[in-house]
Amino acid sequence: MAEYEAPAQSRCARFSQGSRAGEASEEARYLAEVYVRKLSPGDDVCLEGGFGDPPAASCRARGMVADVATNRILLEVR
Repeated sequence: MAEYEAPAQSRCARFSQGSRAGEASEEARYLAEVYVRKLSPGDDVCLEGGFGDPPAASCRARGMVADVATNRILLEVR
């Protein structure tokens, strides 16, 4: 099973501090962290396009949370 580590450095760091792009990146990161922390085994997720949307009929790349651990999540891609 492949394991993908988080980037060593925040992707938001490449933007100038205080810039619009930097602020948007930090906000997106915060919202993603909140979303991921609420996931539990059995939750279905859409892996396409936006992040955090429930899988609708139009979602072509779906996954299911198979297991969670501290700072880790196991997704089963369907």
